[in-house]
Amino acid sequence: MSMLRSVTLSRYAIRGLLERPRRIGLFIGTSILAGSAVFNQRRLFSTVHAEEGKTVLETVTSPLNTNVDTSHSDPDDERYILKENKLKSVLSGKKKEDFDITLYQYQVCPFCCKVRAFLDYNNIPYKIVEVDPLFKSEIKFSNYTKVPVVVVSGEVVVDSSVIISSLSEIIKGEDKQSPDEFKWRKWVDQKFVHTIPPNIYRTLGEAREAFEYISNKNNFTWFQKFSGKQAGSVAMWAVSKKLAKRHNITNEREAIYQCGYEWYDQIKDKQFHGGDKPDLADLAVYGVLSSVEGLQTFHDLFENVELGPWYDRTRKAVGNTSGVSK
Repeated sequence: MSMLRSVTLSRYAIRGLLERPRRIGLFIGTSILAGSAVFNQRRLFSTVHAEEGKTVLETVTSPLNTNVDTSHSDPDDERYILKENKLKSVLSGKKKEDFDITLYQYQVCPFCCKVRAFLDYNNIPYKIVEVDPLFKSEIKFSNYTKVPVVVVSGEVVVDSSVIISSLSEIIKGEDKQSPDEFKWRKWVDQKFVHTIPPNIYRTLGEAREAFEYISNKNNFTWFQKFSGKQAGSVAMWAVSKKLAKRHNITNEREAIYQCGYEWYDQIKDKQFHGGDKPDLADLAVYGVLSSVEGLQTFHDLFENVELGPWYDRTRKAVGNTSGVSK
C-alpha cells in the first residue's frame, strides 16, 4: 500500500511538472496576445483617426448640422483659404510632372485618401511612403506627428486640407474656390468624417470586420491580424462608443445616413458638386468614402442613400493612381 501510494504521488508530481510549462506557456501567450492587441489598437486607431486634432474637434457642433460658418472668422478656415502658400516659391515655373512629391500616409486613413484622390484626379505623379503608426520613424523629420505629410520639391506641407489647398492654388494659378465648395470641404472635415469610426466599429462583428479590412490593406503580420481581430476589436468597439458620445451621435447609422442625405441634396440634379466635373468638395467626400469601401458601413449607406451613380462617376474621373510606392 505504501509503495502504491508513493507511485501515485510520484505520478501526480510528474504530471504537475509536465503541466506547469503548459500553464506558464498559456500565461505568456495570453500576455503576448493582450500586448499585441494594445499595439494593434493603437496602430489601427491611428490609421483611421490620423489627422483628427484639437482644432477640428473643437469646431464640431453636431454631426447633423450643415450650417458651416463661411465668414472666414474661424481660424480653421485658413486650411481652405490660404493666407500664404509656401509652395509658390518652390514650384514656380514647374510642370506637374516636376513637382517631386512624396506622400507619407496610412493606406486607409480617410484624410490620406482625400489627398490621393486629389493627386490622382489631377494626374500629379507622387511617391508613396507607408508610415508605421506606432513608431512613425518615416516622418521623424517633421514635428507634425500625424499623417498625411507631403514633401514637395523639398518643402514639407502637413494637414490634408492645407496640402490640397496649396497644390490646387498652384495648378489653377489662383484660388478660384467658390463659397459653396469651401463650405462642403469644411463640412467633410468637421462633420462627415467623424461619423466614420463610430459606424465601422458600431458592433463587435463590424469591429472585427474593420480590423481585418484595415490590417489586410496595411499588410500586417499574421499575428498582428489575429490578435487585433480577436482582442483589439473589442477595445475599439468600446472606444467607438466614446467617440459617438463626443460628437453627439446617438444613432450611428442615422448620423451617417443624414450626412449622406445632405450630400445627396447637393449633387442630385447634376453630375458633380462642381457641375460637369468634380471640384474639391467632390474629391474630399469621395476620398473619405473610398477609405471604407469594403466595409458594411459603406454598403448600408449606399443602400439607403442614392450616392452610387455620383460615386461611380467620381471614381471614373479620379482614374488610376498616379502614385508609386517608394
